Amino acid sequence: MGLELYLDLLSQPCRAIYIFAKKNRIPFELRTVDLRKGQHLSDTFAHVNPLQKVPVLKDGDFILTESVAILLYLARQYKVPDHWYPRDLQACARVDEYLAWQHTALRRNCLRALWHKVMLPVFLGEPVSPEMLATTLAELDMALQVLEGKFLQDKAFLTGPHISLADLVAITELMHPVGAGCQVFKGRPNLAAWRQRVEAAVGEVLFQEAHEVILKAKDSQPADPTLKQKMLPKVLAMIQREAKISRERKEGWSGRLPEVVTWSSLVAEVHRPTPASTLGRGPPRWLRHRLLLLCLCSPGTLKFLLFQPPL
Repeated sequence: MGLELYLDLLSQPCRAIYIFAKKNRIPFELRTVDLRKGQHLSDTFAHVNPLQKVPVLKDGDFILTESVAILLYLARQYKVPDHWYPRDLQACARVDEYLAWQHTALRRNCLRALWHKVMLPVFLGEPVSPEMLATTLAELDMALQVLEGKFLQDKAFLTGPHISLADLVAITELMHPVGAGCQVFKGRPNLAAWRQRVEAAVGEVLFQEAHEVILKAKDSQPADPTLKQKMLPKVLAMIQREAKISRERKEGWSGRLPEVVTWSSLVAEVHRPTPASTLGRGPPRWLRHRLLLLCLCSPGTLKFLLFQPPL
């Protein structure tokens, strides 16, 4: 048996793997696992992946889970153009840097946007409070600012002049909120131009093919009651964890975030000098905000901010 890929193109990492394999003419057998029918929760699929998640790669007797690991396996196993995952140490490190950051930043927020706007209220029939939705969209906006300010900057692609795995993972993530009706590229001309370059690099036909399912997500039919009963406890547990994380991120020493947080204000806040007049009065504003930065930013992003010149 040759290469098999267990995918559902509703899933953003599945789309990245699908596009990568198709674009590089890697022969594979597609094993569709319909998430909205709960096929990932079946005993049959549990034998393939006990974690009951997609994507999964099966190459003979070798089974591999986790999307980044699968992409790197394919890039190394097959003769693909070097720009996807460069052999040059520093160029490769730039791709690794983005892949490490996106897990708890862009991916998390894009997934939450889809769940809070579509999957919970439409598919599972569970209401989402306006406050939770507003928090989700605010955190997505922050992640988009980091994507542009830290990674894209003025380059053609996220890590340099050529498309890489970083761009492929990023664009498939961003199509999640797009599928939920979020205008993530509106008012962001640099990001919109980057999207056009990525689409052109992978091929517009392949890009549309891979994203056909997610772009119709808003039209999802309500889940079967039996499936809803099976899925809802896991989903609600996930939502509770995410709500706790969001709450902890919002509550610093002051107990509240600034009303408007932008990339520029974050850089300025990191470099704000320590006012001598606040010494001895308890946690001053500058300290509270710097602690908020520790909550809001990944270590890599915080390091980047620290090395930016003061505004």
